Amino acid sequence: MKKFSLGLILLLASTTANADGINCGLSLPCSDVIYDPSGTRVAALTDEIEPSLTIPVGMPVDELRIYLFTEAGSGTGPDAIVSDLVQAGIVANSLNFVSFINPDPMFSPVSAAEARFLNTNSNFKFTVVEETGTPQSLTDFNSNLAYTFASDVETISTTGVPGPIAGAGLPGLIFAGGVLLALARRRRQIA
Repeated sequence: MKKFSLGLILLLASTTANADGINCGLSLPCSDVIYDPSGTRVAALTDEIEPSLTIPVGMPVDELRIYLFTEAGSGTGPDAIVSDLVQAGIVANSLNFVSFINPDPMFSPVSAAEARFLNTNSNFKFTVVEETGTPQSLTDFNSNLAYTFASDVETISTTGVPGPIAGAGLPGLIFAGGVLLALARRRRQIA
């Protein structure tokens, strides 16, 4: 019985979390992170849960500018694989960030993404950037814009560290305590 209860406690206590604190929930690493001018993370995207979001940036942005982020190693040419895009949001003074799970045939390669947007408005301008996993400037929207975008951050820091019991804070602790109490009662009944 002691082996069983010790094994259960070790199992519950062995969950992991990201050491860098970048986690989108449900233990999924974020694929992309948006930082404000002070370098503080203001939002994160994960392909599986939150593939798109709009962030207010507090200043006018070029509504005809589109950033296309390409997969690391694929370059920035017309055949490069597009993994993320950033464009002016529908709301004034905001940016819309979009992350793709797999290359979306409507937006990848670069030539397909450009053609799709140019079909709706021939005045769109594109900034094609190869992702690095580190924060990259978005100043083509506005030269004073200090927000940055880090694409594919899960590739640079996914070190696991011990997390809380059952990965659920107080509910996990209550559950573990209840299990120990039940085991103690059962042990007394057997003896």
